[in-house]
Amino acid sequence: MKDKTIIIVEIPHQRRPLVWHVDSDEELIVKADEIATSCTVHQVWTKEEMQACWTDDDAPNDLASIIEEHGSAVELHDGFYSPIDAPDELEAAKDYIGHDLRSCHFLTIDEANESLLNPPAGFTSEANQALLRHIGEYHYDEEL
Repeated sequence: MKDKTIIIVEIPHQRRPLVWHVDSDEELIVKADEIATSCTVHQVWTKEEMQACWTDDDAPNDLASIIEEHGSAVELHDGFYSPIDAPDELEAAKDYIGHDLRSCHFLTIDEANESLLNPPAGFTSEANQALLRHIGEYHYDEEL
């Protein structure tokens, strides 16, 4: 039995749905980082780290002001946030994976099986078919 299989159903705007899986939250975070070749998925900045990368005049204004107010800042793919407002690393990874899709679903095995009978909002018939093929290929029912 796998630790915590997460089945990802990506429903793009124009292409066919894509279904894949990871075996843990940590693996999902690593996959998001691998996909993000030109941006940051989730990084915590301290004043010392900021000063190691930029001079005071060169640092992004929003990064410097957040660190000044909160002691640290979190960089996500779409900007800098206070630690209070930023999602944790797992939620940031999910947000990044789904940010340019029509919808993206992160399902447990039980939720995936339920989705075949009662598709969640945003699920297309093509997504349901792709999920059914994926579940059949990986025999998740043997893990229950």
